[in-house]
Amino acid sequence: MRVLQALPVVVALVSTATAFDKDYTYKHTSIDITPLEPCVQECMDQEKNRWDYTDMSRYQFCEAWFNPGTWNWIWDHVNKCARKRCTLEEAKNSRDTFDTWFKETCGFEFGS
Repeated sequence: MRVLQALPVVVALVSTATAFDKDYTYKHTSIDITPLEPCVQECMDQEKNRWDYTDMSRYQFCEAWFNPGTWNWIWDHVNKCARKRCTLEEAKNSRDTFDTWFKETCGFEFGS
């Protein structure tokens, strides 16, 4: 019986202790596109009137991935622009660079 009475206290202590390990700056930091190829950066800036990544935190940008926002903006607008604007060499580099950038920015892989 005493074990059941102590359980809520133990749960509260564990929850409090683990809360201090989390990095909450993720919710407030902005998107840094400088690691991307210049042609992709230009397209993101050109297309920000449709989805303004500069006005959102990393958290908002990455959470929007699970609704049509970020995904559609990247595929339908930034990707089309980059195919026209990037050279063949930039295009080869941009896919790996973008995948790495996205994983570092959002914590999961592009297309997940």
